[in-house]
Amino acid sequence: MNKSQGSRLFDVQPEERASLLIFLVIIAANAVSLEGTYVIATSGFLKNLTIEQFPLLGMADMVILLIVSGFYALLIDRIPRLKFIQGMLIVLAVLHLTFRLLFAYNAPTWLTYPGLYLIAEQQYILFPLAFWVFANDRFSVAQSKRLFPLIAAGGLVGQIIGSGLAGGSAKFFENRGIHPSELLILNAILFLFAFAILATNAKMLAYPHDKARENSIFGTC
Repeated sequence: MNKSQGSRLFDVQPEERASLLIFLVIIAANAVSLEGTYVIATSGFLKNLTIEQFPLLGMADMVILLIVSGFYALLIDRIPRLKFIQGMLIVLAVLHLTFRLLFAYNAPTWLTYPGLYLIAEQQYILFPLAFWVFANDRFSVAQSKRLFPLIAAGGLVGQIIGSGLAGGSAKFFENRGIHPSELLILNAILFLFAFAILATNAKMLAYPHDKARENSIFGTC
């Protein structure tokens, strides 16, 4: 099956292929990284801390989510969607590399594993919200009916790949005495790769209202 046959099968127009591929890469990268982070954080928490501390982690998660959600609601309509997603990718890359350094320098487990879990929770809730808002701006209603199921399927494929990668790497690292947190470097690379794709295709992905949002931000400064 060639590219044109595949496009007809999935009802993808030639001019939509590039945008669709970009969104598939972004959602898959997020899913792959999230699965790995959850495995590291959850397994490490249960191994190094007590199960009785898990409810406290849940309470902290809710408080942080409320705070971060407030900032999200404040900024999502004031910053161009593309720049918002790019900013999230950079922040996630920096956070994952920071926690890799914390593990490397033997930071206390009460900080590393709970902190990593809290990051994964915020990523799980907030990144899809920003992603689908961005996708909704980029595609028309007619396009979204055809393409959004394909994009969502890309996220499911990313979850499957992420679960397999996290499980396989855990066994691989254990047999070689490597700390599982090495997987955080891969996550950071995925985020930076996704950022680079968005940056190199910024003109194609631009949305007319983004310029107005950008002007309104500087106008209020």
